Amino acid sequence: MVEAHCNATIGSSFILSDYFLLPIMVLSIFIAIRNFKTLSTKTRSSLYNSIYFFFACRVVMGTIAYMFKESNAQTFIKIVYYIYLFEGTVMFVLAFFAGLGDLNIVHISSKRINDFIVFPCCFFGVLWFSVAISNNSALFLILDYAVPAAIGSAFLIMQIIYLLRTKISLVYLVWLLPTIALGGYSIYNLGDNYFCAVFFSINSLHFFLTALAIFCLNEYVCSTRINQPYGEIGGSGGTINNSSGYSGNIIHEERVPIL
Repeated sequence: MVEAHCNATIGSSFILSDYFLLPIMVLSIFIAIRNFKTLSTKTRSSLYNSIYFFFACRVVMGTIAYMFKESNAQTFIKIVYYIYLFEGTVMFVLAFFAGLGDLNIVHISSKRINDFIVFPCCFFGVLWFSVAISNNSALFLILDYAVPAAIGSAFLIMQIIYLLRTKISLVYLVWLLPTIALGGYSIYNLGDNYFCAVFFSINSLHFFLTALAIFCLNEYVCSTRINQPYGEIGGSGGTINNSSGYSGNIIHEERVPIL
């Protein structure tokens, strides 16, 4: 399990520890609920809302794992920790399929899409279970760093294509910068170059950046998606919300969803 490598101190007085994760957890759950409600005004069906749900569950699991990692209940904490890691992978899988839905390659309201989402989730679940029982560090790095980097890069490419196709300014990609910063921070810490800011230990800073990334992701989605309260994100046309800075109809290529 990742340990905290630095804490904020004044002189010899210890002023902060990973218990700062608790208020960040509350903030994260608030962000998840806010995001869900905000996006629900634009669409009834969205994989992005599923991401927010798993984000809320994940932050609770992560907070428990890190706050009580020194307790005697090591087996329980290890289980919670790997559930936390697995939920992070699920979020990336959902983001990937949400991106495919944005491009109208798949229909997210299709019954078959659930099968295609469940399969990779189960596959990664098995891999995380094998890591938990074998402590395979190489596989851990692949699942915790390589997989998110690959899926995140694919998601970014899909969003660029989506914006170009719908004639929306690429400036909205600025909302995704916190996600890129989160990835960079994780890779930076991977090399034992631990960076801690005032009021944040390494773990709490990671959690805060995650919450910020999820908040900005929702702002990006709501600013660039179709304003159809009873439609689905990833549909084939509509009108952009005025807050996006673009008015008029979105022109999509005629595509037949494969799922």
